[in-house]
Amino acid sequence: MREMTAVNELRRRGDLPGVIAAVCSRKGKPGLDSIRAEFTGFIQIERAGSDRRDAQFLAQMRRRFAIALAVGLLAVLAVIAFAFWFHRETQHRIKALLHRETLRRLEVQTETGFASNRPTPRRGSARNSG
Repeated sequence: MREMTAVNELRRRGDLPGVIAAVCSRKGKPGLDSIRAEFTGFIQIERAGSDRRDAQFLAQMRRRFAIALAVGLLAVLAVIAFAFWFHRETQHRIKALLHRETLRRLEVQTETGFASNRPTPRRGSARNSG
């Protein structure tokens, strides 16, 4: 560190030949190599931690996506089930209404005496016109 401070001081003073001579003397190379080795180890430790955090994050996102997909599918199934139930209920109501109307017409026919087996003439037929 002292050598680096001295080189920086030489550079500030503008002594470029002195800077080149100090750098080329290789007195500080072992120190810089050890600093590089320490930083390389630090970077590897940080990368491992970052990779672990990334893996955890991806697993969490996959889990959340699966949950959101399941909830979406359940919502679609609920809508389809409701539509089916509503259609079935409507059909039951129509059948019940038709049944009641048929019973009412039978009662009216019975009360008025038109419950015989003879066919009822159609409107606009050839027999009725003229």
